[in-house]
Amino acid sequence: MVASQAASRLLTRTEHRIKPDPSRILPRLFVPGQETLIQGESRATPVIDRILDLTKEDVEQTLARTMARFRDGYRDLPQTLEDNFRLVAHRLGGREISQARRQLIGAYFTQEYALEAAALFNPSMVKHPDQSGCQPGEVRFVMSLRAVGEGHLSSIEFRTGIIGADAAIRFDPAGRFLNTGRPRPVRYDRRLFQNKLAEYGRDDENTRLLWSILPSRFTDSELEAALIELGLVLMAVAIVLNILARLLVVGVRRRAGVRRAHGRIERGWRRRTPSAAPRAGAAGAADGSATGHRAGRRCGHTLHRGPG
Repeated sequence: MVASQAASRLLTRTEHRIKPDPSRILPRLFVPGQETLIQGESRATPVIDRILDLTKEDVEQTLARTMARFRDGYRDLPQTLEDNFRLVAHRLGGREISQARRQLIGAYFTQEYALEAAALFNPSMVKHPDQSGCQPGEVRFVMSLRAVGEGHLSSIEFRTGIIGADAAIRFDPAGRFLNTGRPRPVRYDRRLFQNKLAEYGRDDENTRLLWSILPSRFTDSELEAALIELGLVLMAVAIVLNILARLLVVGVRRRAGVRRAHGRIERGWRRRTPSAAPRAGAAGAADGSATGHRAGRRCGHTLHRGPG
């Protein structure tokens, strides 16, 4: 009971309900068949060949019927068809064709996709970067949502609105036409990357080397080039370390070989050099002592007679 009362003080339910709209469609590239599963020639090539075999009159009439039927559902249908044609134009082998035939080929390779056909959920709001036109106490927001469409494919949608001074939420009407996002070159702030990697505990020698290569603001291509350079540097370091390790192993082996050689020389020298006992035996043998002679034979050394 206490928990529910505390939650009611923190949360206020509104009358807004976000529901999927299957009538919202998005044009996207369509390629007949499962291209990745086809063995041999693609099915797209025969489709293009049939369109190329059409007469000029057939092309213009078919394109006119297509435009009349679908034009109202798109912001710029001719440009959409041109965009999709460019995605398959490599199959023409550089052949020049008319604009009408290009757009008709683009129409054959365009699919209407209902991106909210299954569900619309996971809303998340952040402050809009453009707060112009807001009244005192108002905040414009951007809301992202996950849309699940045909084939259970997920998309990210964006909606906008305003939170008033009285905490009331007002959504801007959803746009009639949908467009896909287009990547464009941007410049990143190196400091933001440094802080995030430090947060992950990756502020090591490699990252510091990367920051020394990158400028304070960099593009995707500059980041890719810096990573390639970093990889080459690390590869060179690895090669040098490998060479040093091999030299170290060779040095250790050589020192071990020298020690073994010294040991063999020392053992051979000991075998060849008479000890104190044989010398005493030799002296006894020179004096005719039988005891000294027997002791010398037991030692196994060649006895040499002393002078005189």
